[in-house]
Amino acid sequence: MTLTTAAKTPDWSAYANQPDRSNTAKIVPQLRQHLQAKLPEYMVPSTFVFLKSLPLTPNGKVDRKALPAPAAQQRDSQLEFVAPSTLEERLIADLWTDVLSLDQIGIHDNFFDLGGHSLRAAELLFRLQKQFEVDLALIHIFMSPTVAEQAQLICDRRLGTVLDTMRLDLPSEAVLAADIFPTTSLKAKINSPTYVLLTGATGFLGAFLLDQLLQQSQASVYCLVRAQNSAIAKDRIFKNLQQYRLWQPSYDSKIIPLVGDLAQPQLGLSNQTFQLLAESIDIIYHNGSMVNFMYPYPVMKATNVSSTETLLRLASQHKIKPVHFVSTMGVFSPIAYSDNHIVHFQDAADHPEGLYGYTQSKWVAEKLLAIAQSRGIPTTIHRPAWVEGDSQTGYCNQGDFLRSLIKGCLQLGVAPDWQMPIDFTPVDYLSKAIVYLSHQEISAGQSYNFANPRAIWWNQLVDWLKDYGYTLEQIPYFDWLALVKAEVTPLSENALTPYLSFLTELSSEYSMTIPEIYFRTHRLQFENSNLHQDLADLDCSYPSVVNLLQLYFSHFIDIGYIHPPQKKL
Repeated sequence: MTLTTAAKTPDWSAYANQPDRSNTAKIVPQLRQHLQAKLPEYMVPSTFVFLKSLPLTPNGKVDRKALPAPAAQQRDSQLEFVAPSTLEERLIADLWTDVLSLDQIGIHDNFFDLGGHSLRAAELLFRLQKQFEVDLALIHIFMSPTVAEQAQLICDRRLGTVLDTMRLDLPSEAVLAADIFPTTSLKAKINSPTYVLLTGATGFLGAFLLDQLLQQSQASVYCLVRAQNSAIAKDRIFKNLQQYRLWQPSYDSKIIPLVGDLAQPQLGLSNQTFQLLAESIDIIYHNGSMVNFMYPYPVMKATNVSSTETLLRLASQHKIKPVHFVSTMGVFSPIAYSDNHIVHFQDAADHPEGLYGYTQSKWVAEKLLAIAQSRGIPTTIHRPAWVEGDSQTGYCNQGDFLRSLIKGCLQLGVAPDWQMPIDFTPVDYLSKAIVYLSHQEISAGQSYNFANPRAIWWNQLVDWLKDYGYTLEQIPYFDWLALVKAEVTPLSENALTPYLSFLTELSSEYSMTIPEIYFRTHRLQFENSNLHQDLADLDCSYPSVVNLLQLYFSHFIDIGYIHPPQKKL
């Protein structure tokens, strides 16, 4: 199958080394989008400066001291500029200029369009609360992203108005379009697929899924990637495989980049491309999602929920295609169940109480899959807990909550006393299992809980860290939380900084933080007998968590992510 892309105007790279300063309003958004596809959000610049050439020292090196500072004209918002007029607007605009490194802020500019992201939003929240001495939550920044809206928030808060944090009726969100229904009885090939579609191929788990898809079948893999063109998309896929030591030359002809965007209607694809995919794809692997513990549900809905509905539509047309969806055990919030409740593999996540933005979006997506299954579209849900590094090499995704929590505690020298399960699923085991199961007819309609039978608890991990040689004091949770609030700020270098709001903001529903809801209420047990039964013929098993810890920490130390322990194990 060949997919063609209509000709487009030149992207930002066409202007490299010959910048057109009169066209920055078009170039800067393209450049920012390009970097967003390449870098973590906190590394994407908020300001871009165009130069005819870089200033050089007599030795021919870049003269950093001679580089100009970002100026007001670098602001790239295309909205008509409206200057702040009230005292609150002026003070808020001043805070924005510091956080975003911009000189000119209009009251209708969108914080996130100007380069804001979750880390900068947390910093802005910190400064707003300090400046105006009011209590706000991070969700208010996301839902009121302009200076004018934030000024109104401040005024409302001073008047004692209870701020609406948008209580969600999640069951009402879980409605699958009535026209998503199989249009044929023809079923796609499962045992020997010709073409498959994978989302999230440029992520951590996505790289390993792609590797296993290419190893376990002869199928060509369409990889939906957000990029300016196919060449850039393919380069992103290749580099992602290479960084985890997965690339093989034989993969080149089997990987087909598909430029699109999960957050866009119809995945950002043309009608022609969508129909060609519907005719050719045999299996859909929906692994891509927005994973951010600070973002509220409305921000995540397009990427995590609407994309799921679109893929189910794709699965229903021309031939019926199975959809394999990567979810999370987090769709079961402990506070919604009794202590030691057993979650059986066939159990649906029927209780949305206690969920937060990310798990809310996965909960709704699971409900859409269940509706699709009832209409005759085969769906399978894969629920891991902590997706950890390769059990053979230790290569892992550094930027997740668990690793940041461990590193942050080591930086502080203290750890909380709480009952958080350390349920590791090595990424190579998970990806191998998902692809193997996808080739079995019995997987349709199943949910697989990837619960490690050798899981440990957080307190056991802390003891292991001490034995490994780290100096780490364990203190009561609320004492630890008070220390985090005092020592970790949006401007600090502690690994917990990106998760500060996640750790400290209270849920309006329970007046508890999300970690308290998940790790200080009830314990859940996840039953997965179907997983063991359906993987009986696969030469793959969970390794010991202790052995994994030894491997992972050796890798962390080797790459400089954490410092070596003071004494040897």
